[in-house]
Amino acid sequence: MSEDKLSKILDPQVILERAEDVDLVAALAVQCLRLNGHARPTMKKVEMRLQRLSGEDSNTVQGSKIELYHDVSAQMSITKDSSSSKQCNIEEDALLSTSFPRCR
Repeated sequence: MSEDKLSKILDPQVILERAEDVDLVAALAVQCLRLNGHARPTMKKVEMRLQRLSGEDSNTVQGSKIELYHDVSAQMSITKDSSSSKQCNIEEDALLSTSFPRCR
C-alpha cells in the first residue's frame, strides 16, 4: 500500500510512533487480500507475524489465555449452586470453548 494512502487512513500519531510497524502490517494485509488462496499466508503465520510485531511471545499469549480460562472456570464453579445439573456444566464448557480458543 502506498505511503500516501496510508497517511490518509491512519491517525498521524500512529504513523509517527510506529511507522515501521505500520508498513509491515499494511504489507501483511495486502498479502492476506490475495485472491489465490495458496498465495495468502495461513492464519497461523499471520498470528505469528503480528505477535512478533507486538513483541509478545506466543507462549506468553497462550499462557495468559489458559490463566484466564481457569479464572473463569473457577468463578463459574464458585457461583454454581449445588442443584445444578451436568447439562449446565456442558453448556458452560461450550460457552467457554467458544470464547477461549484451544491452545496448541
